[in-house]
Amino acid sequence: MEVWTWEIKLRASVRFGELVRELETNERGRTDLRPTSETQTKEKAIADAGLSKSTAHRYQELAGPKEEQAQAAGKAAAENYFAKARAERNPATMDELRGAVRDATSGAVTADDFLDEHMQVSPVQSDRAEAV
Repeated sequence: MEVWTWEIKLRASVRFGELVRELETNERGRTDLRPTSETQTKEKAIADAGLSKSTAHRYQELAGPKEEQAQAAGKAAAENYFAKARAERNPATMDELRGAVRDATSGAVTADDFLDEHMQVSPVQSDRAEAV
């Protein structure tokens, strides 16, 4: 029962981290403008949830970065970690889950992936390169 309890708690933490990750920050906003009553700052949302900034940051680490490929790698790592914890009948821990997600997402987007995605050579550029 303890194994399931910790897994449920950590899954809730991951979900909260996903929500925090998606909140807009006012870091780059104009300082002379105030948020309207319809908008809510990331800091205020975290405070309203009763969490400290450091706790929200840890939860956001569990959710992984914003890039889709890294998110998928993080989710897969979390699922593998939870399955292993259940199989071994050991309660999951925040530190071990965070480590699994961090390890999976740190290599999820490599420089080669970035170059392949953003620096594709068009057929016209390719013909010019061959002519030189």
